[in-house]
Amino acid sequence: MDLLLIMFFGFSLCSVFVLFVVAKGHNTGVVEEKVAAKVEELVRSVVHDSDRVDMHGRAHVLVMDLADTLEERDALERSTQMKLIYTRAKSYKRSAKVNNVVQFSDESSAVPVLKSIK
Repeated sequence: MDLLLIMFFGFSLCSVFVLFVVAKGHNTGVVEEKVAAKVEELVRSVVHDSDRVDMHGRAHVLVMDLADTLEERDALERSTQMKLIYTRAKSYKRSAKVNNVVQFSDESSAVPVLKSIK
């Protein structure tokens, strides 16, 4: 068990070193540039997401991400992001019910109101 833990730690350390070298290295090729761009995007998104959640709250971030997703041109990327947003929305609704943050009314008692617009 200890050997497995040491191997995992060594692999993690090597992976971090390789990613750092690729991100900060010179004379990089096309593959290294793509990996470096993904690493920088990942780091930026983690920092940016934590700032956004602190500033606006989870519901606002969900709505803004949904708007960004709907503006996406690539259909495959849009569907992947929609699945992630749907999962996050279900999680938010579940936690809101548990923590009594939001009062949900019964759908059966709600009467829809339709207005005629001319």
